Amino acid sequence: MRMVSSRSGLALVCLLVAALLAPVSLASITLAQETSTVSSDKSIYKLGETVKFSLPSKLDPDQTYYLVISRKGETIHQIEITTDSEGNPVGEASWSTDSVEPGTYSYVLKTSSGEELGGGTLGVVGINKEVFAAEETIVVTGGGATGDVTAALRNDSSVIATGSAYPDEYGEFSLSIVIPYDTPNGTYSVVVEVSGTEIVFEVKIETTSSTLITNTELLFDELLSNTSGINAPIVNSLVAKLRNAKMKVEAAEELLAEGRTHVARNMLRAARNMLSAFIHEVMAQRGKHLDEATADGLIAAAQQLIQRIDYLMSQLDSQTGIGATTYTGKDNGRRNEEKGETNSGGKSKGKDNHGGGNNGNNRGKKK
Repeated sequence: MRMVSSRSGLALVCLLVAALLAPVSLASITLAQETSTVSSDKSIYKLGETVKFSLPSKLDPDQTYYLVISRKGETIHQIEITTDSEGNPVGEASWSTDSVEPGTYSYVLKTSSGEELGGGTLGVVGINKEVFAAEETIVVTGGGATGDVTAALRNDSSVIATGSAYPDEYGEFSLSIVIPYDTPNGTYSVVVEVSGTEIVFEVKIETTSSTLITNTELLFDELLSNTSGINAPIVNSLVAKLRNAKMKVEAAEELLAEGRTHVARNMLRAARNMLSAFIHEVMAQRGKHLDEATADGLIAAAQQLIQRIDYLMSQLDSQTGIGATTYTGKDNGRRNEEKGETNSGGKSKGKDNHGGGNNGNNRGKKK
Protein backbone atom coordinates (compact mmCIF):
# COMPACT_ATOMS: atom_id res chain seq x y z
CA MET A 1 0.00 0.00 0.00
CA ARG A 2 2.83 2.34 0.80
CA MET A 3 4.57 1.63 -2.54
CA VAL A 4 1.36 2.31 -4.48
CA SER A 5 0.85 5.51 -2.59
CA SER A 6 4.44 6.52 -3.19
CA ARG A 7 4.17 5.82 -6.91
CA SER A 8 0.83 7.63 -7.08
CA GLY A 9 2.37 10.61 -5.35
CA LEU A 10 5.31 10.63 -7.79
CA ALA A 11 2.95 10.49 -10.75
CA LEU A 12 0.91 13.31 -9.29
CA VAL A 13 4.05 15.40 -8.88
CA CYS A 14 5.05 14.73 -12.52
CA LEU A 15 1.63 15.78 -13.72
CA LEU A 16 1.78 18.95 -11.71
CA VAL A 17 5.24 19.81 -13.08
CA ALA A 18 4.11 19.17 -16.64
CA ALA A 19 1.03 21.29 -16.11
CA LEU A 20 3.15 24.15 -14.79
CA LEU A 21 5.78 23.96 -17.52
CA ALA A 22 3.31 24.05 -20.42
CA PRO A 23 1.91 27.54 -19.63
CA VAL A 24 5.39 28.83 -18.97
CA SER A 25 6.51 27.82 -22.46
CA LEU A 26 3.40 29.38 -24.01
CA ALA A 27 3.92 32.56 -22.01
CA SER A 28 7.50 32.76 -23.20
CA ILE A 29 6.42 32.55 -26.84
CA THR A 30 3.73 35.20 -26.32
CA LEU A 31 6.21 37.47 -24.55
CA ALA A 32 8.67 37.06 -27.40
CA GLN A 33 6.02 38.22 -29.87
CA GLU A 34 4.97 41.15 -27.67
CA THR A 35 8.52 42.42 -27.43
CA SER A 36 8.89 42.27 -31.23
CA THR A 37 8.49 45.98 -32.06
CA VAL A 38 8.45 48.14 -35.18
CA SER A 39 9.05 51.90 -35.16
CA SER A 40 9.71 54.86 -37.48
CA ASP A 41 12.88 56.95 -37.36
CA LYS A 42 10.84 60.11 -36.56
CA SER A 43 7.35 60.93 -35.36
CA ILE A 44 6.70 63.97 -37.61
CA TYR A 45 7.75 64.30 -41.27
CA LYS A 46 7.81 67.11 -43.79
CA LEU A 47 5.81 66.19 -46.89
CA GLY A 48 8.18 64.54 -49.36
CA GLU A 49 10.51 63.01 -46.77
CA THR A 50 11.09 59.26 -46.60
CA VAL A 51 10.05 57.27 -43.53
CA LYS A 52 12.53 54.61 -42.46
CA PHE A 53 11.17 51.81 -40.29
CA SER A 54 13.06 49.76 -37.73
CA LEU A 55 11.96 46.11 -37.68
CA PRO A 56 12.36 43.40 -35.02
CA SER A 57 15.82 41.88 -35.15
CA LYS A 58 14.47 38.34 -34.97
CA LEU A 59 11.37 36.98 -36.62
CA ASP A 60 10.38 33.52 -37.77
CA PRO A 61 12.83 32.23 -40.41
CA ASP A 62 11.93 32.09 -44.09
CA GLN A 63 8.64 33.89 -43.65
CA THR A 64 6.84 36.82 -45.27
CA TYR A 65 5.53 39.74 -43.22
CA TYR A 66 3.63 42.88 -44.19
CA LEU A 67 4.04 46.42 -42.89
CA VAL A 68 0.62 48.00 -43.46
CA ILE A 69 0.31 51.82 -43.50
CA SER A 70 -3.14 53.35 -43.17
CA ARG A 71 -4.96 56.61 -42.55
CA LYS A 72 -8.28 56.74 -40.72
CA GLY A 73 -8.68 52.99 -41.15
CA GLU A 74 -8.00 52.97 -44.89
CA THR A 75 -4.91 51.14 -46.14
CA ILE A 76 -2.62 53.53 -48.03
CA HIS A 77 0.48 51.45 -48.61
CA GLN A 78 1.85 47.96 -47.86
CA ILE A 79 5.47 46.88 -47.63
CA GLU A 80 6.36 43.20 -48.05
CA ILE A 81 9.12 41.98 -45.76
CA THR A 82 10.85 38.60 -45.96
CA THR A 83 13.19 36.93 -43.48
CA ASP A 84 16.24 34.74 -44.06
CA SER A 85 16.92 31.30 -42.61
CA GLU A 86 17.84 32.86 -39.26
CA GLY A 87 14.79 35.11 -39.00
CA ASN A 88 16.55 38.35 -39.94
CA PRO A 89 14.56 40.80 -42.13
CA VAL A 90 16.02 41.07 -45.63
CA GLY A 91 16.61 44.66 -46.79
CA GLU A 92 15.17 47.89 -45.42
CA ALA A 93 11.57 49.00 -44.97
CA SER A 94 10.93 52.59 -46.12
CA TRP A 95 8.05 54.69 -47.39
CA SER A 96 8.12 57.97 -49.36
CA THR A 97 5.58 60.63 -48.36
CA ASP A 98 6.07 62.53 -51.61
CA SER A 99 2.65 61.76 -53.09
CA VAL A 100 0.49 61.38 -49.98
CA GLU A 101 -1.90 63.78 -48.27
CA PRO A 102 -0.69 65.49 -45.07
CA GLY A 103 -2.22 63.83 -42.01
CA THR A 104 -1.85 61.15 -39.34
CA TYR A 105 -0.80 57.67 -40.44
CA SER A 106 -0.67 54.41 -38.51
CA TYR A 107 1.51 51.42 -39.32
CA VAL A 108 1.44 47.83 -38.12
CA LEU A 109 3.60 44.77 -38.81
CA LYS A 110 1.55 41.67 -39.63
CA THR A 111 2.30 38.03 -40.27
CA SER A 112 1.05 36.36 -43.43
CA SER A 113 -1.90 35.08 -41.41
CA GLY A 114 -2.80 38.60 -40.25
CA GLU A 115 -1.44 38.46 -36.71
CA GLU A 116 -0.26 41.90 -35.55
CA LEU A 117 3.23 42.10 -34.06
CA GLY A 118 3.51 45.81 -33.31
CA GLY A 119 3.16 49.27 -34.80
CA GLY A 120 2.76 52.99 -34.17
CA THR A 121 1.70 56.33 -35.64
CA LEU A 122 3.40 59.23 -37.43
CA GLY A 123 2.45 62.62 -38.83
CA VAL A 124 3.07 64.19 -42.25
CA VAL A 125 2.99 68.02 -42.53
CA GLY A 126 2.60 69.99 -45.78
CA ILE A 127 2.00 73.50 -47.13
CA ASN A 128 -0.38 74.63 -49.89
CA LYS A 129 2.31 76.12 -52.18
CA GLU A 130 5.76 77.69 -52.23
CA VAL A 131 5.30 81.07 -53.95
CA PHE A 132 2.86 83.67 -52.59
CA ALA A 133 1.87 87.30 -53.01
CA ALA A 134 1.13 89.71 -50.19
CA GLU A 135 -2.32 89.18 -48.64
CA GLU A 136 -2.51 85.58 -49.81
CA THR A 137 -3.01 82.84 -47.25
CA ILE A 138 -0.43 80.23 -46.31
CA VAL A 139 -2.21 77.01 -45.32
CA VAL A 140 -0.37 74.38 -43.27
CA THR A 141 -2.00 70.96 -42.86
CA GLY A 142 -0.76 67.80 -41.21
CA GLY A 143 -1.12 65.17 -38.52
CA GLY A 144 0.56 63.51 -35.60
CA ALA A 145 -0.31 66.39 -33.27
CA THR A 146 -0.97 65.81 -29.58
CA GLY A 147 -1.70 69.44 -28.67
CA ASP A 148 -1.72 72.97 -30.02
CA VAL A 149 0.10 73.47 -33.33
CA THR A 150 1.73 76.83 -34.07
CA ALA A 151 3.31 78.28 -37.19
CA ALA A 152 5.15 81.50 -37.93
CA LEU A 153 6.18 83.30 -41.11
CA ARG A 154 9.70 84.52 -40.42
CA ASN A 155 12.61 86.29 -42.00
CA ASP A 156 16.13 86.24 -40.60
CA SER A 157 15.37 88.62 -37.75
CA SER A 158 11.67 88.72 -36.94
CA VAL A 159 8.24 87.11 -37.04
CA ILE A 160 6.02 88.52 -39.81
CA ALA A 161 2.77 86.68 -39.05
CA THR A 162 1.55 83.66 -37.09
CA GLY A 163 -1.19 81.04 -37.04
CA SER A 164 -2.30 78.23 -34.74
CA ALA A 165 -4.72 75.31 -34.59
CA TYR A 166 -5.83 72.48 -32.31
CA PRO A 167 -5.88 68.94 -33.77
CA ASP A 168 -8.96 66.81 -34.23
CA GLU A 169 -9.55 63.33 -32.83
CA TYR A 170 -7.08 61.87 -35.34
CA GLY A 171 -4.34 64.35 -34.49
CA GLU A 172 -4.85 66.17 -37.79
CA PHE A 173 -4.94 69.96 -38.15
CA SER A 174 -5.14 72.87 -40.58
CA LEU A 175 -3.98 76.42 -39.86
CA SER A 176 -3.74 79.64 -41.85
CA ILE A 177 -1.31 82.56 -41.98
CA VAL A 178 -2.36 85.69 -43.88
CA ILE A 179 0.64 87.50 -45.37
CA PRO A 180 0.52 91.24 -44.49
CA TYR A 181 0.07 93.60 -47.44
CA ASP A 182 3.35 95.42 -46.68
CA THR A 183 5.56 92.32 -46.63
CA PRO A 184 8.55 92.96 -48.93
CA ASN A 185 9.39 90.56 -51.71
CA GLY A 186 11.93 87.92 -50.76
CA THR A 187 12.52 84.47 -49.30
CA TYR A 188 10.98 83.57 -45.94
CA SER A 189 10.62 80.56 -43.63
CA VAL A 190 7.40 79.05 -42.33
CA VAL A 191 8.32 77.40 -39.03
CA VAL A 192 5.77 74.85 -37.75
CA GLU A 193 5.82 73.37 -34.24
CA VAL A 194 4.07 69.98 -34.00
CA SER A 195 4.31 67.83 -30.86
CA GLY A 196 7.77 69.12 -30.01
CA THR A 197 9.06 68.76 -33.58
CA GLU A 198 10.00 71.75 -35.74
CA ILE A 199 9.23 71.59 -39.46
CA VAL A 200 10.54 74.38 -41.71
CA PHE A 201 9.25 75.30 -45.18
CA GLU A 202 10.95 77.85 -47.42
CA VAL A 203 8.56 80.15 -49.29
CA LYS A 204 8.95 83.10 -51.65
CA ILE A 205 6.84 86.25 -51.64
CA GLU A 206 6.55 87.94 -55.03
CA THR A 207 4.10 90.83 -55.08
CA THR A 208 3.63 93.20 -58.02
CA SER A 209 2.30 96.76 -57.91
CA SER A 210 -0.69 95.53 -59.90
CA THR A 211 -1.54 93.02 -57.18
CA LEU A 212 -1.29 95.66 -54.47
CA ILE A 213 -3.54 98.05 -56.38
CA THR A 214 -6.09 95.32 -57.20
CA ASN A 215 -6.34 94.41 -53.51
CA THR A 216 -6.71 98.10 -52.64
CA GLU A 217 -9.56 98.42 -55.15
CA LEU A 218 -11.33 95.51 -53.46
CA LEU A 219 -11.17 97.36 -50.15
CA PHE A 220 -12.59 100.44 -51.87
CA ASP A 221 -15.51 98.32 -53.10
CA GLU A 222 -16.15 97.06 -49.57
CA LEU A 223 -16.08 100.56 -48.09
CA LEU A 224 -18.33 101.87 -50.87
CA SER A 225 -20.85 99.11 -50.19
CA ASN A 226 -20.87 99.83 -46.46
CA THR A 227 -21.20 103.58 -47.01
CA SER A 228 -23.99 103.29 -49.59
CA GLY A 229 -26.09 101.31 -47.14
CA ILE A 230 -26.14 104.07 -44.52
CA ASN A 231 -29.38 105.99 -44.13
CA ALA A 232 -28.11 109.55 -43.75
CA PRO A 233 -28.38 112.81 -45.74
CA ILE A 234 -24.62 112.97 -46.32
CA VAL A 235 -24.34 109.53 -47.91
CA ASN A 236 -24.25 110.83 -51.48
CA SER A 237 -21.40 113.21 -50.66
CA LEU A 238 -19.39 110.43 -48.97
CA VAL A 239 -19.98 107.98 -51.80
CA ALA A 240 -18.90 110.54 -54.38
CA LYS A 241 -15.59 111.09 -52.57
CA LEU A 242 -14.92 107.35 -52.42
CA ARG A 243 -15.78 106.80 -56.08
CA ASN A 244 -13.48 109.60 -57.16
CA ALA A 245 -10.69 108.23 -55.00
CA LYS A 246 -11.14 104.76 -56.48
CA MET A 247 -11.06 106.18 -60.01
CA LYS A 248 -7.68 107.74 -59.24
CA VAL A 249 -6.37 104.37 -58.05
CA GLU A 250 -7.66 102.68 -61.19
CA ALA A 251 -5.96 105.36 -63.29
CA ALA A 252 -2.72 104.73 -61.39
CA GLU A 253 -2.93 101.05 -62.27
CA GLU A 254 -3.23 101.86 -65.99
CA LEU A 255 -0.35 104.33 -65.81
CA LEU A 256 1.90 101.80 -64.13
CA ALA A 257 1.11 99.32 -66.89
CA GLU A 258 2.32 101.95 -69.36
CA GLY A 259 5.48 102.51 -67.34
CA ARG A 260 4.48 106.04 -66.27
CA THR A 261 5.44 105.59 -62.63
CA HIS A 262 5.68 109.26 -61.70
CA VAL A 263 2.23 110.14 -63.02
CA ALA A 264 0.77 107.01 -61.39
CA ARG A 265 2.16 108.21 -58.08
CA ASN A 266 0.40 111.55 -58.54
CA MET A 267 -2.88 109.68 -59.05
CA LEU A 268 -2.31 107.73 -55.83
CA ARG A 269 -1.60 110.92 -53.93
CA ALA A 270 -4.83 112.43 -55.26
CA ALA A 271 -6.73 109.35 -54.07
CA ARG A 272 -5.13 109.75 -50.67
CA ASN A 273 -6.25 113.37 -50.45
CA MET A 274 -9.82 112.39 -51.33
CA LEU A 275 -9.79 109.77 -48.59
CA SER A 276 -8.60 112.39 -46.12
CA ALA A 277 -11.52 114.61 -47.16
CA PHE A 278 -13.85 111.62 -46.65
CA ILE A 279 -12.51 111.14 -43.12
CA HIS A 280 -12.90 114.83 -42.27
CA GLU A 281 -16.53 114.82 -43.41
CA VAL A 282 -17.30 111.68 -41.40
CA MET A 283 -15.66 113.15 -38.31
CA ALA A 284 -17.70 116.33 -38.70
CA GLN A 285 -20.93 114.29 -38.77
CA ARG A 286 -19.97 111.87 -35.99
CA GLY A 287 -22.73 111.91 -33.38
CA LYS A 288 -24.95 113.97 -35.70
CA HIS A 289 -26.07 112.41 -38.97
CA LEU A 290 -23.84 109.40 -38.23
CA ASP A 291 -23.85 107.46 -34.98
CA GLU A 292 -20.44 107.09 -33.33
CA ALA A 293 -20.01 103.37 -34.08
CA THR A 294 -20.80 103.80 -37.78
CA ALA A 295 -18.53 106.81 -38.09
CA ASP A 296 -15.65 105.05 -36.34
CA GLY A 297 -16.00 102.06 -38.66
CA LEU A 298 -15.89 104.25 -41.77
CA ILE A 299 -12.89 106.17 -40.48
CA ALA A 300 -10.96 103.00 -39.66
CA ALA A 301 -11.61 101.56 -43.13
CA ALA A 302 -10.54 104.78 -44.86
CA GLN A 303 -7.38 104.97 -42.74
CA GLN A 304 -6.52 101.43 -43.76
CA LEU A 305 -6.80 102.45 -47.41
CA ILE A 306 -4.55 105.46 -46.81
CA GLN A 307 -1.92 103.22 -45.21
CA ARG A 308 -1.94 100.98 -48.25
CA ILE A 309 -1.62 103.89 -50.63
CA ASP A 310 1.25 105.29 -48.56
CA TYR A 311 3.02 101.95 -48.74
CA LEU A 312 2.56 101.67 -52.49
CA MET A 313 3.86 105.21 -53.03
CA SER A 314 6.90 104.43 -50.92
CA GLN A 315 7.62 101.44 -53.12
CA LEU A 316 7.33 103.56 -56.24
CA ASP A 317 9.84 105.99 -54.73
CA SER A 318 12.41 103.24 -54.37
CA GLN A 319 14.34 102.01 -57.41
CA THR A 320 14.33 98.52 -55.87
CA GLY A 321 10.72 98.65 -54.77
CA ILE A 322 7.57 97.34 -56.27
CA GLY A 323 6.65 99.06 -59.51
CA ALA A 324 10.09 100.57 -60.19
CA THR A 325 10.61 101.06 -63.92
CA THR A 326 13.71 101.72 -66.01
CA TYR A 327 13.26 103.33 -69.44
CA THR A 328 15.42 102.48 -72.42
CA GLY A 329 13.33 104.07 -75.18
CA LYS A 330 13.76 107.38 -76.99
CA ASP A 331 10.87 109.20 -75.33
CA ASN A 332 12.88 111.96 -73.66
CA GLY A 333 9.75 113.75 -72.59
CA ARG A 334 8.59 110.71 -70.62
CA ARG A 335 12.02 110.16 -69.07
CA ASN A 336 12.06 113.79 -67.93
CA GLU A 337 8.58 113.31 -66.55
CA GLU A 338 9.82 110.33 -64.55
CA LYS A 339 12.61 112.49 -63.13
CA GLY A 340 10.07 115.08 -62.02
CA GLU A 341 11.19 117.61 -64.67
CA THR A 342 9.16 119.60 -67.24
CA ASN A 343 10.22 121.56 -70.30
CA SER A 344 8.43 124.82 -70.99
CA GLY A 345 9.01 125.81 -74.60
CA GLY A 346 12.54 124.39 -74.37
CA LYS A 347 13.68 127.40 -72.31
CA SER A 348 13.81 126.05 -68.79
CA LYS A 349 13.42 122.99 -66.59
CA GLY A 350 11.58 123.16 -63.34
CA LYS A 351 11.21 120.53 -60.65
CA ASP A 352 7.71 119.17 -60.24
CA ASN A 353 7.31 119.45 -56.51
CA HIS A 354 4.06 117.51 -56.62
CA GLY A 355 5.78 114.32 -57.72
CA GLY A 356 8.89 114.19 -55.55
CA GLY A 357 9.54 111.33 -53.21
CA ASN A 358 9.98 113.59 -50.17
CA ASN A 359 6.46 114.92 -49.84
CA GLY A 360 4.85 114.95 -46.43
CA ASN A 361 2.18 112.43 -47.35
CA ASN A 362 4.66 109.62 -47.95
CA ARG A 363 4.55 107.88 -44.64
CA GLY A 364 4.85 104.32 -45.90
CA LYS A 365 7.68 102.05 -44.92
CA LYS A 366 10.81 102.15 -46.95
CA LYS A 367 11.83 98.67 -47.99
